[in-house]
Amino acid sequence: LMLRRPPRSTLLPYTTLFRSSCSLLFALFAIQSVLAQDWDFVDVSPGLWANMDLNDVFFISGQGWAVGDSGAIAHTHNGARWHDQNSGVTVDLHGVHFVDTLKGWAVGTQGTILQTKDGGITWGQQSSPATATLYNVDFADERYGWVVGRDGAILYTDNGGATWAFAVEGNCGQRHL
Repeated sequence: LMLRRPPRSTLLPYTTLFRSSCSLLFALFAIQSVLAQDWDFVDVSPGLWANMDLNDVFFISGQGWAVGDSGAIAHTHNGARWHDQNSGVTVDLHGVHFVDTLKGWAVGTQGTILQTKDGGITWGQQSSPATATLYNVDFADERYGWVVGRDGAILYTDNGGATWAFAVEGNCGQRHL
């Protein structure tokens, strides 16, 4: 009896299947390791955030800020205990970003851009050329920042938000960036 190797063309589906199976197993192990982490619900100032959506959270050097509906901002030093910060606005806030534990920005509806220089103890409004809802903010450092919003609005600053300008004239269409 002589055993013959199957032609190469019949082996190809098996090797492809083996590679796909290995990739799938790796993905499942990765997902399982994320799901296996311990997650706990954290009480954020009982009653303060009831019936409110939280829209963004940002952490740097162990401190975090969350923003949400009606100008809500919460701050934590360790993620376990949160306390309210007074944003000075009642519009919904959608994005928050800090470059260090003191300097940060939050953005929201009606073109709102807020800045703090003291970790959120005080928040002040910056002049914004936008009137549309702003969804996210990001800074490369304390001078250079970008904001994206409804209808393709993209704003930028090169002076820490002292002035903001549209990065693109007109709009990019009916998209959320």
